[in-house]
Order: sequence, then C-alpha cells, then structure tokens
Amino acid sequence: MNQSNVSAWAAGLPVAVLVLVGFGFFVAYMVIKGAICFFVINALKRVPPEHRRIEPAMVWLLMIPCFSWIWNFIVFQKTPDSFKSFFSARGRGDHGDCGKGLGLAFAIVELVWSVPIPLVGAAAWLAGWVLLIISLVKYHELAGEVTRSLSSPTPASSPLPPASSPPL
Repeated sequence: MNQSNVSAWAAGLPVAVLVLVGFGFFVAYMVIKGAICFFVINALKRVPPEHRRIEPAMVWLLMIPCFSWIWNFIVFQKTPDSFKSFFSARGRGDHGDCGKGLGLAFAIVELVWSVPIPLVGAAAWLAGWVLLIISLVKYHELAGEVTRSLSSPTPASSPLPPASSPPL
C-alpha cells in the first residue's frame, strides 16, 4: 500500500466506526424495547379480554423510535387500567391504582431523558430505568394475582350453596 491509499482508507475509518456504533445502539434499543414489550404483553394476556383497556398487540408500537415517547403515555396508563377493571369487577380494591402513577411517572421521565441537557438527561435516564423496572415488577405481580384469582372460584360462582342456620 502506498501513502495515498493508506490516507484514503484512514479518512473513511471514522465514518465506518460511527455507522457501526450507531447500528449497535439501534440494535440495543430494539432488543431492550422488545423485552419491555414482551413483559407488558405477557402481563396483559393474563387479563380477560373484557377487562383489557388496550390490546396486547398494540404494545408493539413502543418499538417505533420517537413515537414511543407518546405511546408510553397510552401503554403505561391503559395496562394498569386493565388490571384495575379486572380487580374492581371481582370486588377487590386492595391494589390501589395498579401502578398507574408509576407508569405516568415513567412516561414523563422518558420524555425528559430524551432532551439533550447533560445532567437532566442523565438523572432522568437513571430515574426512568428505576421506574420502568418497578412498573414491570408490579405488572408481573398483578398478572400472577389475576391468574390466582381466575383459578379460584369467586363467592358468587361457588358451587356450594350458602350455609344456612339449622331450623329451631
């Protein structure tokens, strides 16, 4: 190789590195968003269809870059509403807002972390991950509670007649 060929090759190297790094970040983004969608969808699938406030397939729209900033507000509000509807129909109000406040906080924080202000973005990024993990754990716990609740009969659908007092 002569000097001019080496110079031309070296001049194109930063662009290639930037493209590879950018592609790597995009793949990481898609894998992480895909995992988030997977966990939310699995939780939603346990809720009976009549109580779902969002269809599980609609959660995949979180994979669209930039659009997810807005769609977070929908997904992370409708998912807790689905759980709340299910538990309310069964006469159980012991689950509070089912993570709706956490979901709203996460959606706001993710929107803030997209703003390119160094310290604000970094703090919001950390807070967003914490809120996201807490939300996903909450959904997992609620989904388990839905499964347990569906497998045990409700008082109204119990096959045994109500106990009556013996005649006097």
